[in-house]
Amino acid sequence: STQSTGDSMVKRTVTSLVLLILYFSFGSLADLTTDALQSLYDSTNGLNWTIADNWGTGHPCFNQWSGVFCNNGSYVTSMDLVNNNLDGTIPSDFFLLTNISILSMSENHLFGTIPPSLNN
Repeated sequence: STQSTGDSMVKRTVTSLVLLILYFSFGSLADLTTDALQSLYDSTNGLNWTIADNWGTGHPCFNQWSGVFCNNGSYVTSMDLVNNNLDGTIPSDFFLLTNISILSMSENHLFGTIPPSLNN
């Protein structure tokens, strides 16, 4: 029937649009996360970190960057880089990672301003 064919086309179109939106949304989030963490690595002399396993390879969650912990493999929720020889400033784009609830970076050589938003 014509109505059944039309309904089927609408469902396929809507499904395709939803998949495209999810793809581009996740792609943007993945890029933001990777870029922000790569900025942290670059601005804190990452080449001289004590442990930097997998940093700079693919996505931090999927490639298990050392000290980075994720929920369901897609969002960075905590980081433990204590006593890891970080030396420099924390870049401003790092603070765009709003899903981080635990951030441990003591016993390093970090300086600069920490935004008040981290107290929330």
